[in-house]
Amino acid sequence: MKIAILSPLHRTGLSTVAPLFTYCLTWTQQVTTVLSYTGHSDLTRYLGTSELDDKTRSISQLSKLLSAGAISPENITEYCVPLIKDSHLLDTTSSIITPDEKAKLISFVFDRVPTDFVVCEVDTELDDPRTQEILDIADVVVIVFEPYRNSFDAVKRYIEYPMWPKNKKVMY
Repeated sequence: MKIAILSPLHRTGLSTVAPLFTYCLTWTQQVTTVLSYTGHSDLTRYLGTSELDDKTRSISQLSKLLSAGAISPENITEYCVPLIKDSHLLDTTSSIITPDEKAKLISFVFDRVPTDFVVCEVDTELDDPRTQEILDIADVVVIVFEPYRNSFDAVKRYIEYPMWPKNKKVMY
């Protein structure tokens, strides 16, 4: 199942909710998950994990392999940071790859990785083509917001937006 997690406002806990949601799925459902993290903070340090020791398995190397068509979906988790048993983090916060390479990589992982669940934290705006591609692929959309009037209004604008994907399961 492919789950997109997004927020209509910034600073609402999206970067916290996405990994915790992924952890919860892995732990309670005993499934394999991949979290595609696009945030701007050092999530590996926050979660108490370390970077991959093998520098040949970096996000830039993965991007090059994808461009060359030299990687299969089954091998993606080898380029992810292990979180807990059966949970993997694809951290795309690298400044080495371009936004287009990052978007291509996220779409590939989100669409083709053969794990039970793929969770994608979406940090781009709703009208961004990268966001639209992720939402089109997603089976479920999770919207993170705060219990304040401006947050509720932003969610309402999201779901009334003409490009909002219709017939998607949405969790608030």
